Amino acid sequence: MRTPFNGTLIEQTKKSGEKEDFRGWVALSLAFLLLALSVVASGIIYYRQYATAYRFHVESQLTAIADLKVADLTQYRKERMGDVSMFFQNAPFSALVRRFLDNPEDADAQSQLQIWFGKYQPFYDQVFLLDGQGVIRLSSPAGLPAASSFVAKGVSDVLGSGQPAFQDFYRSEQDQRIYLGIMAPIFDEQNAHRPLGVFYMRIDPETYLYPFIKRWPTASQTAETLLVRREGNEVVFLNELRFQTNSALNLRMPLDRAALPAAKAALGREGFMEGTDYRGVRVLAAMRAIPNSPWMLVARMDAAEAYALMRTELWQVVFMAGVLLLGAGAFAGALWRQQRVRFYREKAETTEALRASEVRYRRLFESAKDGILILDAETGMILDVNPFLIEFLKYPREAFLGKRVWELGS
Repeated sequence: MRTPFNGTLIEQTKKSGEKEDFRGWVALSLAFLLLALSVVASGIIYYRQYATAYRFHVESQLTAIADLKVADLTQYRKERMGDVSMFFQNAPFSALVRRFLDNPEDADAQSQLQIWFGKYQPFYDQVFLLDGQGVIRLSSPAGLPAASSFVAKGVSDVLGSGQPAFQDFYRSEQDQRIYLGIMAPIFDEQNAHRPLGVFYMRIDPETYLYPFIKRWPTASQTAETLLVRREGNEVVFLNELRFQTNSALNLRMPLDRAALPAAKAALGREGFMEGTDYRGVRVLAAMRAIPNSPWMLVARMDAAEAYALMRTELWQVVFMAGVLLLGAGAFAGALWRQQRVRFYREKAETTEALRASEVRYRRLFESAKDGILILDAETGMILDVNPFLIEFLKYPREAFLGKRVWELGS
């Protein structure tokens, strides 16, 4: 039989062990929580720093490409204007033009003009001389049809300004192809106020300009360069686009599309932005103006491609954080299991020790040659009595239990 004293001690020991076990569990849980928060916070901080640096890299790359394209286009325009300037205010050339226009049958003047034309023929698909009414009087190659209405209009403009001019992209009604060109007014060297005609050098953008604009310095599935200009309340795309055919001079979009980089560029904005392109796809774009021209350049790339490496890095960070958390969880679980095993082993050892002590106590209690009563300290009630006292007083054991000492015998 378990004594009240030892039974109470066992229960107290059990409760104390459970409290200690609970405190250990709480401490381990808090440690794991702090470690998990540290891992997550470190991952977030690292990824934010990486994303900031990566976005800056992408912006710098697009901006550098845009700046490079602008520099090359500026130089291209300067070189073309340098070509036509050779014929502007050139007295020998003006004299030849006057001789030829005064006498179209002058074979020598015609031959010498063709020599002048031939010097630049490799760089231009057509070179011709127009009179003041916009009629082609001499051309290379020979036998060209009537000049385009756009060119004819440019004749009056350049004669009115008296300065060479870069004629912007236009579509010829003869072959429906897109051209641009350079014009220089020719005046009589003996009378600068008398216009003789206009020297015109036509450029086919397909031979150099469009391939140059299309070319991207690095491998990319979505990047492209757009050349645009403003016409009224619309932005006009001047080159063929990567994802839309027959777009040059045909694709027009309203300027009030706030998210469209081309529209922002046509309005004069320069810099870097994130928006949606002509396909409605989210893009990153660098916008630059071409000096001394109506052109604006947009270097753009789909955001999905630009941020592909950043998304890969994000998944790597998530994976590493997950591995660390799983490792920490496994370690915490192992510690918890080890703690539980130690707890139950110590509990079993304590219980066994208490039981052994109870057995020894019971043997002493029952074999003692003195009368022993065990009382409740608070109520004075008899909880147990040893056999010697039962035998000595000749009372049954039940007569003792539940009574106070002074109630014995009553």
